[in-house]
Amino acid sequence: MIKGIDFSNPGHLKLCLLSQGINVVGKRIFKYAEFAENQYPYGYSSKLVKKFKQVPSELILPGEVVVGLHFRKKSPWSLTYELKDKSIYLTHKGKKITKVWFNPKPHFYGEKLASGLRCERVAVMYGLYTLSLFTRGWCYYFIQGLPCKFCSLAPTRSDLGKKNVLNISPQVAREAVQLALSLDKGRILYVNYTAGACRDNDLGIRMQLKVLRAVKKITPSQVKHHLLTIPPDDFSLIKELKAGGLGTLNFAIEVFDPDLFKEICPGKEKYYGYEKYMQVFDEAVRVFGKGKMYANFVAGLEPLASITRGFSYFAKRGIAPSVNVFHPDPGSKLADKAPPSIEYLLEVAKAQTEIYSRNHFKAIYPKGGTRNSLDTEVYRGFFK
Repeated sequence: MIKGIDFSNPGHLKLCLLSQGINVVGKRIFKYAEFAENQYPYGYSSKLVKKFKQVPSELILPGEVVVGLHFRKKSPWSLTYELKDKSIYLTHKGKKITKVWFNPKPHFYGEKLASGLRCERVAVMYGLYTLSLFTRGWCYYFIQGLPCKFCSLAPTRSDLGKKNVLNISPQVAREAVQLALSLDKGRILYVNYTAGACRDNDLGIRMQLKVLRAVKKITPSQVKHHLLTIPPDDFSLIKELKAGGLGTLNFAIEVFDPDLFKEICPGKEKYYGYEKYMQVFDEAVRVFGKGKMYANFVAGLEPLASITRGFSYFAKRGIAPSVNVFHPDPGSKLADKAPPSIEYLLEVAKAQTEIYSRNHFKAIYPKGGTRNSLDTEVYRGFFK
C-alpha cells in the first residue's frame, strides 16, 4: 500500500499511474483486445512505445476512469492477461489490483475521407467520449527555439506522429467529424480543439474559429465544444469564439509563478507575456461566464504552494483551474525531469477538489475525462 492511497478508488489508481507510469513486459499484452491506437497528435512519454507496432491510447479503469499509458521500466505497476477469464488486470508489485480495459477502437478509425486520407489522421478519440482535433501540428515557438520546456510537439510530429495532418482545414475537419459522428453515434459528447502557437496570435484564433464554425454546423446540439489555445491579442475575438458556438475556453498558463513562467515557457513570455495573460483571463471570464473559463496548469513544474496559490487566484475571478500532470517526453527540454510524486499529486488533487466544491466548478469533460488530467476525477469526488 501507499500512504494516503486507496487501491479500491480508481481516481487514486489513476493518480499513481500518472506519477509512476506502467511497466509493460513483452509484446503480447496488446494482442488480446482491439483498442483505439495512439495516433500521437502531440506527444508521447517514452521511447519504449517504439517496441510495439500499436499502443492503446488509454487504459480504462473501473468507473470509466481514463488514464494515459506512460511506459516506465522501473514502475511497480504492470498489466497481466488472464486466460481463464480472458481479461486484463492491473497489478502492483505483482499483486492483482483490478480488472482494466483499453479505450475501445472507434468505428471511424481506418475509414477514409474523400481524399483517401484515413480519418484518424485528422480526428482522434481523446478518452471515451471526446473527439479531438489538433488543428495545427506545429508551433512557432519551436521554430524560434523557444518552446515550452515540457512540450514535445515538434519531435513527435517529426517521428511517431508524422502521418497526421499538419494543418487541418475547415472542410477536412467538417468531413472527418461528420464521418465520426455517423459511425460512432452516441459516443461523442465533446469536441476538443487545440493547436500549436502562431506568430500572429489573432491569426491563430481566426484559423481555429473557421474550423469551429465548420464543425459546429454539423454537430448535434448536445455535443459540447471546447478550445485550448494561445489567447488573442485582440480581446474582441473572444466574443467571436463564443458566438461561433464554443461552450468552454481554456488558456494554458502552465505555471502560476511569474519567474517560472518565464523560465519554462519562454515563447509564451516573449510573444504574449505573463501580465497580458492575467488581463485576457479576466476578459474571457467576463464573456464566457463563471465556470466556463479555465486556466490550465501542468502539475509537477512548480512547488505545491505556488500551484495552489494559482488555483485560488483564478477561482476568485470565476475561472476554474484545469490540471494536466507533467510527463517527461522524449525530445522535450525536460525529458530528464522526474514526474511528480504521488504525495505531491494527492495534495494538488485535494486542493483542486476544495476549489471545485466551494465554487461549484465542473470539469471540462464531466463524463469520461482525459488521459493526463485529474479534473474529471476531482469533479466526480474521488479525492474528497
